[in-house]
Amino acid sequence: MYPFLAGDKVEHPELGRGVVIQWQPAKLLVKWEKSGKVSLVPKTEVQLIKE
Repeated sequence: MYPFLAGDKVEHPELGRGVVIQWQPAKLLVKWEKSGKVSLVPKTEVQLIKE
């Protein structure tokens, strides 16, 4: 599995796109573009956006 890093852009099926703020063993702290909110989501729910 790809090791997510702070600053990585990710996409979630319901929450949209966001940027990883902090990596944790099973979850990622992500700031979402649309809402501007920060939430903790399981790594399995997001996909890395490769640009």
